[in-house]
Amino acid sequence: MKYRLKPGLTVNSRARNNLSTAKQIMSNDPQTLLSTADPEEVLKMFIEKHFTSMPVLSPGGNVLGLLTELVLVKVVMQCRQTKKGEKLANFQSSLIPPQFVNKDASLAEVIKAMMQSPTHRVLVQESTGRFIGVISPKDILKMLAVPGMAA
Repeated sequence: MKYRLKPGLTVNSRARNNLSTAKQIMSNDPQTLLSTADPEEVLKMFIEKHFTSMPVLSPGGNVLGLLTELVLVKVVMQCRQTKKGEKLANFQSSLIPPQFVNKDASLAEVIKAMMQSPTHRVLVQESTGRFIGVISPKDILKMLAVPGMAA
C-alpha cells in the first residue's frame, strides 16, 4: 500500500520558525551499531531496549544500512545455523538501504522521504554526507503534539 502526502501540506509560521529543518526535528546522538557487532549481542539489546531498527555503521563511521527486527531475525537464524562467529558486516547485503535527508530539509521534505522509506525513518546528514541524526515518525508526532507547532 502506497501512502501519499496530501496536496497543500503546510506548516504554520511558528513551526517554520521553530522546527523548520531536519536538524531541529531529529533525535540527536542516535543509537547505532558497528558492523563488527555480534548479532547475538544485538539481539539482546533489541529486546532489552525495545529497538525496532538501528543504523549500522562501518568502523569509519559510514552508514551501511538499517538493521530492522525482521532483518535481525534472518541474521540470527543464519548465524545459529552456521555456528560461526559472524559479525553484522557479513550480512551487509541484508540491511535496508537508508533514506537520507539533508540537515536543512524542510518538514514536508522529511515527511515525503519518510513515506518512501521502508522503515519509515530517515537519516539526517550534513552537506558533507556525514551522518548526524535520525528522524522517526515518533519525532514528528512529538512535534505535532505541541499546540500550534504544525497546521
